[in-house]
Amino acid sequence: MVAESGLQYLDSLAKDRHAPNEVRAEVGRGYVRLADVTGTSSGSSLGRFREGGRLLAEARAIIEPLYRASPKDPVLTNDFADVLTRQAIDEMYNNGRIDHGRKLADVALAVISPLAAKNPDAAGTFIKALTARGDANGWNNEFEKASEFYERAESFATELPANFITAQTVAARAHNFRLLAESYHNSNRELQARKALDHAISLDEQMYKADPLNPRKARGLIVALWYSAVLDRTAQRPKQARREIGRAMQLVSGLQERNPGDADMIKLYSTVAEVDAQLLADRGDYRASYALTDKIIELNRKKVEISENVSGARRSLAEVLRTGGTNHHNGGDYAGACRLWKEAYEIWQALDAKGELSDWDKDSTNEMRQLLEKGCDPPRKISRQPI
Repeated sequence: MVAESGLQYLDSLAKDRHAPNEVRAEVGRGYVRLADVTGTSSGSSLGRFREGGRLLAEARAIIEPLYRASPKDPVLTNDFADVLTRQAIDEMYNNGRIDHGRKLADVALAVISPLAAKNPDAAGTFIKALTARGDANGWNNEFEKASEFYERAESFATELPANFITAQTVAARAHNFRLLAESYHNSNRELQARKALDHAISLDEQMYKADPLNPRKARGLIVALWYSAVLDRTAQRPKQARREIGRAMQLVSGLQERNPGDADMIKLYSTVAEVDAQLLADRGDYRASYALTDKIIELNRKKVEISENVSGARRSLAEVLRTGGTNHHNGGDYAGACRLWKEAYEIWQALDAKGELSDWDKDSTNEMRQLLEKGCDPPRKISRQPI
């Protein structure tokens, strides 16, 4: 209701072409703020990602002409680069259009680079734009190239003067460290991955302890703990992984209690619980793993519905179905595994037909096809070892 009334007010202001430029700039920023709470990439929202993307487009339609008319205005420069970066992230994570996201991030970098070292807001936007640019490479399995952008962002952040160390730049740096860890892990640089992730956790812990009731600060720590558990599970360190995922589950449960209407909780809870379900299966507690998997799948179906079927939500559902199918297979429920794998494969095929799959997703699609060929029709055990 608040978002709808806010949108009506902004729409009425946006129609006034004779309003002063500063008023129009504030209208553009208003669309950005409204996009955040309606649904874009992360943070508390209604989960309506398609609508969030439309609001970002409205913001850009107002801010870009103002920037073009006054390209030396530092505030408008930062506004334009910020909305471009947000659009880049939205295109990659919600719409599956990686190349378009890459182009938007490139434009954002070209806009903000000359200003990056001149004020704290621009510095934070520059770090986020570099991170988004690296993300575009990561989605297409170009992990070495992705690391270069993340490393460039961190190198810039370490040189910032004390008065540039704001909540925005610290949060951007923590997020960048987490993605740097992911790119290192995916290119088999495990020691570097752990070091980068430890930096992310340290920064996220500091921000969370300073403001424990702030959902955005808690989210950063939850995601860092989740990925730490992923690394430890991969490295056969189950005790550490269970400890990390246990704390992440505790934190996300607290957020759910305080923010029951937050649609982003579906994504956050599902991300953490997916690893929890894997760890339950790893130690042979398949009944609990299956029950948790069923809950995660239903939550992701709800997310798809709320988001109006955006490709990012469908891709997340496919990932959960794949992981859940593997848990069922390792527990001996081969028919259940094939049912989940088949649905995941069909989702990925449909997204691929629309050109909305990254190279990372295409690899997942091929892996799923191989699992179906080896273990289904009829359902059967694939190997002696867990898969």
